[in-house]
This record gives sequence, C-alpha cells and structure tokens, in this order.
Amino acid sequence: MKEAIILFTKVPEVGAVKTRISKYWGIFTAIDAYQLYNHLLRDTASVIQAVIRKRGSSTYICYTPKEKQKNLKEALGSLSFYSTFMEQVGSDITERVRNAFQQVIDQGYDSVILIPGDHDDLDASTLSMALDCLVSASNLRRPQLVIGPTHDGGAYLIGLNRYTDLNCISNLDDSYRVCFNLIEYARTHALPFKILDVKMDIDDVDDLLRVSLRRKKLNTATERFLMSYPTPPSTNKYALSIIIPTLNEEFWVRSALKSIDKDNHEVEVILVDGGSEDNTLQAAANLVDKVVVLGKASRKMQENIGAFGARGKILLFLHADMVLQKRAVEEVIKSFQDKAVVAGSLDVFYDPPRTRYNFVKSVRLMISKIFNLHGVGAAFCVRRHLFYQLGGFDENCMEEGVALSQKLKKVGRLITVKAPVIVSARRFEKKGFIRTLILWALTVLLTTLGFKNTWLEDKFWKTLNKKQ
Repeated sequence: MKEAIILFTKVPEVGAVKTRISKYWGIFTAIDAYQLYNHLLRDTASVIQAVIRKRGSSTYICYTPKEKQKNLKEALGSLSFYSTFMEQVGSDITERVRNAFQQVIDQGYDSVILIPGDHDDLDASTLSMALDCLVSASNLRRPQLVIGPTHDGGAYLIGLNRYTDLNCISNLDDSYRVCFNLIEYARTHALPFKILDVKMDIDDVDDLLRVSLRRKKLNTATERFLMSYPTPPSTNKYALSIIIPTLNEEFWVRSALKSIDKDNHEVEVILVDGGSEDNTLQAAANLVDKVVVLGKASRKMQENIGAFGARGKILLFLHADMVLQKRAVEEVIKSFQDKAVVAGSLDVFYDPPRTRYNFVKSVRLMISKIFNLHGVGAAFCVRRHLFYQLGGFDENCMEEGVALSQKLKKVGRLITVKAPVIVSARRFEKKGFIRTLILWALTVLLTTLGFKNTWLEDKFWKTLNKKQ
C-alpha cells in the first residue's frame, strides 16, 4: 500500500502571509510575519521528514502561486529534495484541497493525508497515527476519513484513502466549522471517521500570546523565533465569549443556547464537543459561532480548548443544561466594567425548585461570601487575559474553577454576579441527592487544600455511578 503526505501551503511572501498578526500588533511587522511563516514551514518540514524517514512515505508540496516555487524550496530546505511540487488548482479552498487529493490518488497512492504548514505543535506520531488508520482501512478496501481538529474549529489534518468519496470535503471556507462539516458528512453517509488529538494553529496575535505563555515548551524553530519578541497583548473582538463543553446533550443544549442574548451584545458562543454520538452537534451548530470537535471527552480540556480559541474580553463557562435568564449577559459584562473585578460566579438556581435544591443554592452563596470561593460547578466567569497568564484551568484538579479562583484572589476581586442562571438538578435526581452532595463537597474541599486529581476521587465517582 502506497501512502503520501501533502503539504498544502502558500509560498511565503512579505505582506501575503499571517497578515492578521502584523495588522493588529504594531511591534510585529509584515517582514516579521513573513519570517514567522518561514519558521512554521521549517517546523512542519522537520516533522514530515521524520515521518518519511521512518515510513518511506512520499511527499507532495501543493502550493500557490505557481511562479514562486523557488522561494518555497528555500523555505523548506532539504525536504524539497524528497518532494514532488504541484500547483494548487481550483476556484476556492474546497476545490483546491479536493483536487490535491485527486492528483495524488491518481498517481496510485492508497492513503493520503493533507496538512497546512502553520502548526508548530505538530508531531511525527500524530501523522503516523493518521496514516496507520488509513492504511488499515485500505487493506480492507474500506473508506476512511481522519480529522485533526484545531482549537478554533478548523483542521490541521485531513486524511482519506482511495475508497473515500472526495465529496466529504466541503465548506472548507467556513473556517470555524471545518471539522463539524466533515463529521456531519461522515455521519450522514455512514463514512467511518477518526478524530485525532487537538492542535493549535497560529493565526492572530492571541495565538502568539498563547505560544509565549504555554507551560510545555516545544523548543521548535517557531518558539525560539518568538522568544525575541515581547509578550503580545490580547485583542478583544467581543465583550464576552461563552464556552460550553458538551457530550451527548441533544435534549438540553438548544435551550441553553437559545437563552443567550447575542443580538444586543458583542458575544461569541463556542461549543466544544467531546465526541457526542447523538444529535448534539446538529442541534447546536446553527446557534453557535464556533464548533470544536474533539476525539475524547474531558470537561476541563474542552473548557481550555474553547478558552484558547476565544476572542472575548471576558470568558463565561456554562454547562449544556444551564439556561441564562433575561439580562444575564448584560449583567456579566456590566460587572466587569469595574477594573478591580477579575472573576466571579453567576447566581445559580436549580430546576426543579425544591427545598433541598434551594438549600444547595444557599450553601453555594454562603461559601462564596464567607470564604470568597468561586468556581463551584460551572457558571464561572473570568477576564481572558488573566486566564491565559495563569495557564488556564489545571486539568489535574478536581474542581478546576475553584483552583483557578484561588490564584485569582491574589490578583483582584471575585464577585457573585447578579445574573441568574437556571441549572438542571438532573445529576442529583439521577445519582442520589445526599451521595452527590457529599462527593461534591469533598472534591471542593480537597481542591481548596491543594490536592490534585486522586485515586480517591475516581473511586468515589465510580461508586456513585454504580449506585444509579
């Protein structure tokens, strides 16, 4: 079985690449953006070379404009000696990508992946995983689609084999819904698909900020290049970004999304799905601005991914079963006009409004007032630039919002926002009120004491689930 990698890229030219970065950050000129793109290409070329050395895959460079091939060869270095160059052909991005796949498949290749050249966190193991999946399906003469999602709803990798209908590639110009569109086609046409780990591309100033602040340094050419520049500012396109992690929430998510007042405020809504097998994506797609689809569910990871793709001044984290009440969005935005406020929690009410749930509400309110403890459950809001500076949610913590609020206390004031949100009491109803309340209180307590995720927490949740 023959396999190939397509590097789909522009030829780096001053003023023609990464223009969103040079346009909005005066320190980063068009020449700097050009140099950044060159470093990104070198990092990508290095990863591709590692794969072809190990697997013997063929490489195609699909580029534009045609007359600038020499410049591209200089940027790619030694990879150009092992590659076949071909021009991008088509009137739009979707047609150009389809034609690139078709040209390579017509050369006799069975399994093909296509990647752009602007991801410095790409790694050889991810590319090999994608090719392995395609090769396995090709050996069985079955179609297969592989998708590498980015943090903003796009894709850093699309893979398919010769048995896959190229019509699965559609609406690639809708950059915030690329993965959703691919998955929607796959599901409606019974096409097997695999979702890889999420990666983060570099498109604007906020992506540069994320790279400069990320905890795990990759020591890439891109990262070393950016070290010589000051930490960039965040750019706020919206007043508020609402992030909603989902997993099989088709019966709840529409009500949550419809309750968000987007018409009268500068608000973006980001849905981060953990691999729902029901109709969650279909129910939500037309009510959100970005759809990010991951291959596995992890609420904390989903929240972080959504936050790093957000472009609002304030971040608000909601669950799919939370319904905002009238003027809630307005109250959140208004509360943060006080520059001393760094984060807070919304005023939570439970549905159904039974006495025991009113008790839980009172306890939450008491905890926030007496101990200045916020982030218990969802409906947590925070200034985005501080969220980035503190590294986002610690995914190893039991109550990620509580752990972050502990850090934020040292920075500024945390408040209870007078913005009511109705929360379903379904988890209490399903798993038992007393057991759920005790476990919830325990995880909050352990988090405030500095404990990370422990075997004890996992054991308790498993025990609770068994007693449903």
